[in-house]
Amino acid sequence: MLGLLGTSAEFDRRNGLASIAGPTRYFLYRLLCDDEGRGVAFTVQDYVERFKLNDRVVSKAIRELSESGVLQKRFVDGGLGKRRRCLELEPQLEEALAGLESEQPVVELRSLAEHVLTATVDDTGKPGQKWLTPYNRLVLAALLVGSNSAGAVYGVGGSDLKRLAGLTDDGLRSQLSTLMQRGYLRSRVAGVTGRYLLGMSKGAYFINLAHPDFMGIGGAACFLIREAKLSSKENRYRTAFGMYNAAKVIGSLQQKEAREANKSARWRAGDTGILPSTQTAMEFERAFTARGELRAPCNLHENFRDTPSERFSRYLQMLINRYASLIVNSCLHHGGWDGNDENGELRTEIRQHLGTKAAQAPLAVVDAIVCASIHEAVRVWEVLVSDAEIWRVVMSGARCLILPLFEVRDAHVVTPIVLSGEGIPDEMRGECWKVSMLPDLGRRLYRQSYRRHAGKEQELGAQAELWGLRGVGKRYPLNKSHGSGLAEDASFSNLVTGAPPTEGD
Repeated sequence: MLGLLGTSAEFDRRNGLASIAGPTRYFLYRLLCDDEGRGVAFTVQDYVERFKLNDRVVSKAIRELSESGVLQKRFVDGGLGKRRRCLELEPQLEEALAGLESEQPVVELRSLAEHVLTATVDDTGKPGQKWLTPYNRLVLAALLVGSNSAGAVYGVGGSDLKRLAGLTDDGLRSQLSTLMQRGYLRSRVAGVTGRYLLGMSKGAYFINLAHPDFMGIGGAACFLIREAKLSSKENRYRTAFGMYNAAKVIGSLQQKEAREANKSARWRAGDTGILPSTQTAMEFERAFTARGELRAPCNLHENFRDTPSERFSRYLQMLINRYASLIVNSCLHHGGWDGNDENGELRTEIRQHLGTKAAQAPLAVVDAIVCASIHEAVRVWEVLVSDAEIWRVVMSGARCLILPLFEVRDAHVVTPIVLSGEGIPDEMRGECWKVSMLPDLGRRLYRQSYRRHAGKEQELGAQAELWGLRGVGKRYPLNKSHGSGLAEDASFSNLVTGAPPTEGD
């Protein structure tokens, strides 16, 4: 009955679920899945012991569901002349949920979502300790329902999570912060609403499928960090931060030129007759054309003027990483990728993800994003083939996921990569590798990879080496300065590399 975590606002209104609290929805899920308890008269205390909830949650859930018409009370003979109350679900709701689930996409991580919703501390190997609250379970399970097999969640907005879990804005931020602090979420990128390129776009979440509390149900994972000390201006343009920064630079030059032109009627361009802003714009556009050939300037930079630029560039870089991951996985699992995108599938997908501005997005913008995605995929591929052990992990059937950096300005020199899957060798599970791609006399790439063993994580505590990666251990509300050092008890399997949970969705 995971369809209960994918309902729409209209479905909730029609079926009496619009006004119920988050723990009540969780209690309803447990009732729907409790086949053994159908038709059996249970007391509040029975449900407390059965579902491991406190009596206040159970009592409130029964009251809310009864008042909304979701539950019907029927009294049965309890023996010794006593009558006991039996709770029965409204048949129409079960039919509606079954129909809804059949229409929804296949849940790739169904077993893990069910584990999160029903597991006890004994099931996670932590007897006697506290685990997830009903709110924690609902938010995490809702993300798992919308996740792909690599743990990336796209298209699930904060409004959806708030409605399903019955949370306020602050409540959702607190829940996401808790999940990140405990290592269930690797990172998060907040949604945006832009005037130029990106319309109303929902955020993205990246789940740590290898978390030990998941007991191996989500598979295993290892972590790679690609580091390149040097990068050309052309390569920097091919990152989202480079795109937005180029637009900012060109805009500043245009303002300066306008001021100079107003001062003197005889003011003109330099000896070449080309204004500095025009020259920079042409240089920017040339980075996305085949062999550097520029046909006619199309004012590409005009599409990257939304502010604050770091937040929008962080979101666009997440999209670029998404398409690059798609390209790499197509090469690994489907025999290759159509490098020219002749059938236009990737370009169609990009337009769909640009939100309400998709129809207005010029072809040059889509081509630039395709170019940046291919460039990022090539950089990741260099990492995968740089070391025999890494390649062995890749060939075990692992999925590649490129994570976003919070410090998006470093995307041209640092790329965090997660390889996940069932076939990862035991000795590689939870490992973190840093792969340096350094130019050697301008002729070839020198690839050096080395493993960071358990207990040595503090050696990577300096900002120069972590490049904006954040360790777990920070509690809500997060400090907006976001230092990049690892907490003393942090491990690489729980690295967090995303936008702060305090941002809006």
